[in-house]
Amino acid sequence: MSQTEGQLVVLSGPSGVGKSTLLRRLLSDFSSLIPSISATTRPPRTGEKPGVDYHFLSPEEFENAKKAARFIECCQVYGREYWYGTLEDEVTPRLTHGKWVILEIDVEGTLS
Repeated sequence: MSQTEGQLVVLSGPSGVGKSTLLRRLLSDFSSLIPSISATTRPPRTGEKPGVDYHFLSPEEFENAKKAARFIECCQVYGREYWYGTLEDEVTPRLTHGKWVILEIDVEGTLS
């Protein structure tokens, strides 16, 4: 994977289909892939680190980011309780610098 122009790779599927497993495998096999860190309004789970696993935002912060058009995709999933999304500033600067960025998103996020 060597190009001067960045590429966007999207892993999408329903919950439980194995996206995270495939993502870990791809990241271990292809060092040029950079994972995009999604934003969410859900609270961190045990062991999750802000800015590493997710960008944990309050519902107000998430709504403000939506209004400012900062997401390339976002949606409510898992019973409509929490929001998930991909912030534009997680992706565009890396693509501009020729990086390969990989997104792991739910089917609903892909459709949005």
